[in-house]
Amino acid sequence: MSPEEAQAEIRRAVELLLVPGQVTELRVEGATTREYRRPHLEVGYFDNLLTLATWAASFARRAQGLYVVLNPLNHALLARANNHMRVLTRDGPRTTELDVERWQWLIITLDPRRPAGVPPSNTEHEAALRRARAIRVALAEEGWPAPVLVDSGTGACLLYHVSLPRGDDALVRHSLEALARRFSDAGVAVDPSTASPVYPVRLPGTAAREGDSTPDRPHRYARILEAPGTLELVPKSRLEVLAGSRPDSDASPNVEPIILTVADVEPARVEFLWEPYLPLGKLTLLDGDPGVGKSWVALAIAAALSHGTPPGQPDEPLPVSEPADTVYITAEDDVADTIRPRLAQLGADLRRIHVLPAVRVVAQRDTRTSGDDEEDRRRRRAERQAAILRGDAHERPFTLLDVELLRRVLEERRPKLVVIDPLEGHLPPDTDLNRAEKVRPVLQGLARVATDFHCSVLVLRHLSKEARDRALYRGLGSIDLAAVARSVLLAGADPKSPGDRALVHIKSNLGPRGPSLGYRIDKDGFAWTGPSTLTAVDLLAPERAAGEAQVERAKAFLVNLLQGGPVPQAQVEEEARRAGISRRTLQRAKGELEVESRRHSQPGAPRGTGEWLWTLPAPAASADAEAGPPGQASMAPSVGNLEIGVSGSVVTKGNQHRQSHPPGHVEGGQDRQPNTLGGLDCPASCPALGPRDQDRQEGSYTEDQTNLASLVPPSGEREVFEL
Repeated sequence: MSPEEAQAEIRRAVELLLVPGQVTELRVEGATTREYRRPHLEVGYFDNLLTLATWAASFARRAQGLYVVLNPLNHALLARANNHMRVLTRDGPRTTELDVERWQWLIITLDPRRPAGVPPSNTEHEAALRRARAIRVALAEEGWPAPVLVDSGTGACLLYHVSLPRGDDALVRHSLEALARRFSDAGVAVDPSTASPVYPVRLPGTAAREGDSTPDRPHRYARILEAPGTLELVPKSRLEVLAGSRPDSDASPNVEPIILTVADVEPARVEFLWEPYLPLGKLTLLDGDPGVGKSWVALAIAAALSHGTPPGQPDEPLPVSEPADTVYITAEDDVADTIRPRLAQLGADLRRIHVLPAVRVVAQRDTRTSGDDEEDRRRRRAERQAAILRGDAHERPFTLLDVELLRRVLEERRPKLVVIDPLEGHLPPDTDLNRAEKVRPVLQGLARVATDFHCSVLVLRHLSKEARDRALYRGLGSIDLAAVARSVLLAGADPKSPGDRALVHIKSNLGPRGPSLGYRIDKDGFAWTGPSTLTAVDLLAPERAAGEAQVERAKAFLVNLLQGGPVPQAQVEEEARRAGISRRTLQRAKGELEVESRRHSQPGAPRGTGEWLWTLPAPAASADAEAGPPGQASMAPSVGNLEIGVSGSVVTKGNQHRQSHPPGHVEGGQDRQPNTLGGLDCPASCPALGPRDQDRQEGSYTEDQTNLASLVPPSGEREVFEL
């Protein structure tokens, strides 16, 4: 843009957006002058539009950005810098919201999401402009007049002419919040900071010099793209309707209490889609960690309902009801490569499963008020299709604010089940799951949909990382989420045996909780396995404890396998694999047991050849009170702190010693000496100690290197080790 074009654009903007005589602040960021070479901030207050335009043009090519406050300011501010610019120091007075007299503009800015301090790319810039046009079209259909459309250089800006007192600040804020929920997504966001009456707008005709200008991210000039011939005021009632569309809105003045006398209410019986897990007309939560199969469970339920059969049955049951449709709203799984193959494996009637992966926002050129007759609906469909072909449309994820869109889908499909997978992927932008006042209204809207359409709404939710006392508190977000739901299910795997999974009923407000149901997920897909003994406590057990249990199981496996003598490493690993013990767990158990690994070569074989053999370490025999009188050595081999009892069980030495400890032998006596038997400090004269233990207490005992095999009875007499 040439200097002449920039000056003309500045004058056009000043004359269009400002009223003669109103006080306006001009703010210049990153200014450089002959007096101040370093970039600094300058401000001025103007009631003369021509003077403001002249000052702005003088800074246009030597500043980072020029901004104006469009809403009229207190005339007293002219005394700060009367129709001229001055340097604003760090401690200098700044314009505040108290200085604004009234609302003259509703400012809607669309910013492409990008790293801070860089200009947007051409693609990001165009996306913001398309979103602004989509908002303009949507508001026009709701009866709003035409706005001024501005290219801000970094995004887009819609300026709607209003006339509101300062007492309507909340109305403006709620209106912008409603627009942000409807039109913000991962690519473009409606900036909520424009709810401030002193929000500065980049002056058209000036450049946005944010960061360095590069070929793919250039600096751009702000300019007015479209402006109506006559600016019309937006009626306050339109703002109230827009603000009232928020889920937690209290801005609408047409609010009346609803009073019901209980005697006048007809009693109704609670109905279930799947008793007692999925009540009809209610909201149900399905909690679980990622990877435990929540989506599989939801699809299995939908598959069963598509044939009218009850879910949760390991065999194929006979139909007990009419087949039912499901609307599946997903933000994580692809329909083609995940959802359809899973439903096919589950044997679902695919004609009864309808997926809603996203919504399409279409910018229509015809902004006439929409009608409700068939001709108007046909015209709108044709316009949408034409807009899609022109590229005047974009997709965004479905959010829980799109309740009216969901109602349209349910009106058309009439499903009995609605699945939202997961909750976290469908929340409106900037919604804090931990704030009850933000989350509860959203879920209450879903609950109303369930009631109005007499369907079950199943919401999948991830678990938090924090350990809680109760399973009901483990789901992400506020406890109000579980409070709104009438039924809560928990899906998970047993940490001690990850292949064992279950669906556990942890909350029911409408009757007794149902039994736990097992399921499995393997290479063949998903299958119910029938009733399960797993509880919520089992599913939420720490993984660390589960890992330790796996190691203990592997240690018992090794002791049982190696007690007969050395075994080839390849055989050990193969049998461990068959027993469901991972290689890593096997190695941990080997280290803790101090299992020895030695290469066995045939005589005359080359060095470095032969197979590796695993063998238990040399035993440390101990007396066992149950094995015979004192002085008779136990024939049970021991490894570390484990001892193989004659019954084949693994006994801890300390526990064995305590069992034979004489009554009345009080721990902590003055005659007690340190020993290695499970931490008990017994005197050498303790009758529970065998001869070798007593020698060890006195420091005179020396371990021998007796071969482990000599301590084990012949193979025909050896007891089988019991796992």
